[in-house]
Amino acid sequence: MFPVGADADSRAPPDSTIGIENRLEIVVVDKRRSPRCITRFDSLVSAEREEGAGVLTEISYSGARLEETSMRPPIDSKVTLYIFVQPIAPFELTGTVLRHIDNGFVMTYELFDPAVQQLVDDVTALVAEQDSEP
Repeated sequence: MFPVGADADSRAPPDSTIGIENRLEIVVVDKRRSPRCITRFDSLVSAEREEGAGVLTEISYSGARLEETSMRPPIDSKVTLYIFVQPIAPFELTGTVLRHIDNGFVMTYELFDPAVQQLVDDVTALVAEQDSEP
């Protein structure tokens, strides 16, 4: 038997969905304040009385990601990065540890110094130049 007004041709097979698509749409909101530049530069890290090394793998106007670090400063601790970029002279960034990652940490900072912003711009341009070389 079919419901009133239905016929055998309009009945869907038992394992299908009638008129409804089962979709899950996930919206990811990027909470970053500024875009990241993917890098790979050797860096030294200083946190209170501890010093170590790592690789700067991302940088932006508001934060940096270090991987392969020899130390993990506590979250919320103050750290200073000394970044070695050729042909740019080494420069430093001071900020706060935001979170730990598998093999390093992420730090955040506020850039009020135009000279530091220019250094971040120079690093970004250098990386873009290296990426465009054959």
